[in-house]
Amino acid sequence: SILEQIKKDDVKDIVYVGVGTSTETKFSSELKKYGVKEILYAPTSEKELKTFVKQLNDAEVVIVGVHNMSGYPKNNFGLDELEVETINRLSRNKNAMTVLFGNPYAVKSFCDIEGILVAYDEAEETQQIAAKIVTSQLKAKGKLPVSVCENYLEGDGIVSMKNALGKVIDSARYAQQNKDVQENRIKTSAVFSKNTHWNVV
Repeated sequence: SILEQIKKDDVKDIVYVGVGTSTETKFSSELKKYGVKEILYAPTSEKELKTFVKQLNDAEVVIVGVHNMSGYPKNNFGLDELEVETINRLSRNKNAMTVLFGNPYAVKSFCDIEGILVAYDEAEETQQIAAKIVTSQLKAKGKLPVSVCENYLEGDGIVSMKNALGKVIDSARYAQQNKDVQENRIKTSAVFSKNTHWNVV
């Protein structure tokens, strides 16, 4: 699963890429607090994109934040073609995680992405919580309320099997919470922790 082979002491090159913004967001400022040092913004032209993606091919971890989305499907929830292409190309990095601050139906444009956190809105509190989840300060839990494509169906989600201290949560409770979801539909991912190791969630 995404990032599960990476351990805290080995990770030195963590890059955050903001899409849909060219200025610091609450999410990126929170990530910096947790040790992410390289903050970049996606290019705004096709000509720049190829070089930009190539430069990140060797990054150990790429966190892609998708910002300033519309809540409505018109114009692809506010994402233009270049932004969609950028997100998909960056996410081909096997150690990439995408955080979508918007409508879950927008996931339809990213059905081949293996690691995605849907944060639903861009309130400062949401961005703070998303940063804590990505950095293992908070446990991740949740399921998609809708089906958007074959890879992301209603009920799919991630559930932390460990808390930030590395302790396994109640396995019986986990089984009860997910009894109606096929085992292969519970997706796994991993998140960076400044204070602990990489946790599979």
